[in-house]
Amino acid sequence: MRDDASNYYEVTFTEPAIAKLKANWKTKNDKIKTNRLDVDVATRWIGTAGETAFNRWLKLAEADFDWHLKEDVPDELDFSINNVPMLYIDVKTAASDYEPKPHYRCSVNDDQWQSALEKGLINIFVFARYITPARKIQILGWITVAEFAEVSVFHEKGEQINATTKCNTDMRDIMISELHQIDSKPQPKRPNDAGTLYEFGAR
Repeated sequence: MRDDASNYYEVTFTEPAIAKLKANWKTKNDKIKTNRLDVDVATRWIGTAGETAFNRWLKLAEADFDWHLKEDVPDELDFSINNVPMLYIDVKTAASDYEPKPHYRCSVNDDQWQSALEKGLINIFVFARYITPARKIQILGWITVAEFAEVSVFHEKGEQINATTKCNTDMRDIMISELHQIDSKPQPKRPNDAGTLYEFGAR
């Protein structure tokens, strides 16, 4: 696992770009017949911002991938990388007013976690942070679903995690320092590497 949380891939968004993300998500939500989303629709665009940043990273890494944009259903599988074995990725993005630190935590709603286990659609989580004052996404790192199962901590709804944070839903989380690092300057994939995100510049 990583021991340095100071080196992230970053994408800064302009104000018009943010406005477009918000408008696109409102249109998408209006098309969803059964709203199964567990967060405020007004903030769902932040997830798309995280995916947009990771999409740029994959392009720079010259990965052979698909971005699964769905206009009529809530998203689950975000990216698939054509690899051996295949990589199926869910990008998890949270907003913060502060720059991340190694002991800060990355979470997965427990309903989403159970769905991931039951459906088996993904095998990689990529975690990102949207730093609100700077209008930027930072890709914090990645972890396999199997590793997340081993190291994540379960928190019940209402549990006080620390002096300022209280769970508003059942969830599982890990520290940023427990993630595998993703290069801040991705390089094209190396032909002798295969099987993990290391092939695409992760260290």
